[in-house]
Amino acid sequence: MDTEVKKAGVRDTSNESVTDFPYLRNNRFLTFLGKRLEHNYQKELWAKQMLKLNLNARKKIQHLPAIAIFHLADQLGFEPQRNAILNRITYLASNLFKFDQGQINYYQSIRSAAPYPDEYFTALRVIGLYPVASLPIAFLTTRKTRREFKTWYATPLDHAN
Repeated sequence: MDTEVKKAGVRDTSNESVTDFPYLRNNRFLTFLGKRLEHNYQKELWAKQMLKLNLNARKKIQHLPAIAIFHLADQLGFEPQRNAILNRITYLASNLFKFDQGQINYYQSIRSAAPYPDEYFTALRVIGLYPVASLPIAFLTTRKTRREFKTWYATPLDHAN
């Protein structure tokens, strides 16, 4: 399904598939969180969030063109119905998750397979190009917002709405 979603250009770029765990997806927040978990119940909730993120991403099936649905249905041996395919993928992902949770070092395996690519380069951070580049944007945005608030607060109450 990932291939069809990518071909159709409807992929959610805010998260990534987890290598070796096709039923999990990861994002920056979950990567950050995963490095700080100590207890098994925390790790379980973390993994469940990754599963939930994946299942939400699978809803992109609603945006796929008909030809992609026919292709997926053919691969899975189903009628070309979006909901039937989504239900089957959800069922399989949930069962794989439950099975894999019983494996030794499951959470450690996820943690090592789930690093999220960092879009920032250390060298650029050190020389300060990100802060320098963001200053004009922050300055312009702040000035505009101040003007809007002044206008809004200057409006008499009887002229509101």
